[in-house]
Amino acid sequence: MRDVARWVTGLAAAFLAACAPAGPAVDVEAETEALRAAAQAYHDAAATSDTEAIVALYASDGVMYAPDTPTIEGMDGIREFASAFAAIPGVQIELDLEEVVVSSSGDLGYTLGIGEITMEGPDGEPVVETIRDFHVWRKDAAGEWKLAVDIWNSPEPPPEG
Repeated sequence: MRDVARWVTGLAAAFLAACAPAGPAVDVEAETEALRAAAQAYHDAAATSDTEAIVALYASDGVMYAPDTPTIEGMDGIREFASAFAAIPGVQIELDLEEVVVSSSGDLGYTLGIGEITMEGPDGEPVVETIRDFHVWRKDAAGEWKLAVDIWNSPEPPPEG
């Protein structure tokens, strides 16, 4: 009889565990809007070449895959690259946020920006390149969206200049 009681108790515990809620529901819509705001803050900082605002949006272990450069890792590397990029003569970045996606768990997402980078060419004339800017974001311990992976490229060969 004791074995039957243990078996019934174990079965009841397993049933209750299976029926228990998995945890608080994630408001994916609210997280999508929060991620959209973080991505827009990144685009605004890039448009004004605000290096410190850009760096503040990265995770401490963030990585950047810029065209024609080695992998850039961590805050110091990202700060160095962003500072050098901002110092390019005539550099301007304009990005439009095309896509924002958040996982059902609400702690991982990605964004896609499409835009243009303009800089001074060797002849002093502006050179414009269309870019696709893809970011993988994750929530940090404080619940803020941070840029974990930054990769961009162009859908066409670089302009001659």
